[in-house]
Amino acid sequence: MNNTTFVFYHPHLDVISDRTLRAFVKKASSVLRDVQRLEVAYLIDSFPAAPAELQSIRDRLREPLKHIDAFYLQKVEKGSFLLVTTIAAGMWLLQITIGESVKEAWTQVELHKKIVSYLTSKTRNDVVDKCLSTALGNITFDKYLIDSIEKEILKDGSCKFTINLVTQPSYQDNIDKNCHVVTVDDLVKESEDRILALENNSKKMKEGEKSKKKKKKQKQGKQKKQKKQKKD
Repeated sequence: MNNTTFVFYHPHLDVISDRTLRAFVKKASSVLRDVQRLEVAYLIDSFPAAPAELQSIRDRLREPLKHIDAFYLQKVEKGSFLLVTTIAAGMWLLQITIGESVKEAWTQVELHKKIVSYLTSKTRNDVVDKCLSTALGNITFDKYLIDSIEKEILKDGSCKFTINLVTQPSYQDNIDKNCHVVTVDDLVKESEDRILALENNSKKMKEGEKSKKKKKKQKQGKQKKQKKQKKD
């Protein structure tokens, strides 16, 4: 069976916050939803059915395809960011829509056979490859750039696409300087450092006050002495 897997890979994204994860997943969703839309459009164009029936299928799918499950998540790994997904919702939606647009039973059979033939053939890998290239050409990953795309046919006949991402140099400098994982140990250490700094500052202030009082007292004593000398 020609299952298709997509891997979004970043080699050195050490700190993955909730915002970073959401941003990646959102972009991956947009890409993979577009891939499925393009794949469905390709298959509809190849169907042996009347033009009116094909247009009916397109019309029925136009809105639902915007809201299908973009992917089914298999794995997310930290360190080097690895998002592994598979897609199938677009084909499923096409399959259930045929009966709503095509009335002749024999035509429905032919279209379902066409879907099975397509999904079990090597053709799908090439079609998805083209759909992926088109989808990636319509989107950006914000601060991240697409470095390369790798296609691998696995032993079971399934296909794996790896989208290799890198961080823009200017943004990477900002990450290196400002992004780090905040742990309880970090908080305790920072609090202890602040306590020590505040205590030292307080100690210096007290010593400063004592010094001022001492100088003031010395000055007052000197003034009294000078007044006494003048009277004498």
